Amino acid sequence: MYLGLVDQDNRIVGEIFLSDIDGRVTITLGQPGVPVEVVEWMIAKAKVRLPTTDPVSASDGSGGVL
Repeated sequence: MYLGLVDQDNRIVGEIFLSDIDGRVTITLGQPGVPVEVVEWMIAKAKVRLPTTDPVSASDGSGGVL
């Protein structure tokens, strides 16, 4: 699951990806020079909008799939 931000020209500013497999969060910026305030805003929104789930373990019999 991810949260993405685009600018007024529909170019990707950044994405925050939450893996349901291992619970890791990855931030990818789509352009150079994104202000830290924008990154902080994205993180704050992701904390609210992306669900916190227990990662799925490949050893739980699911094969790492929900």
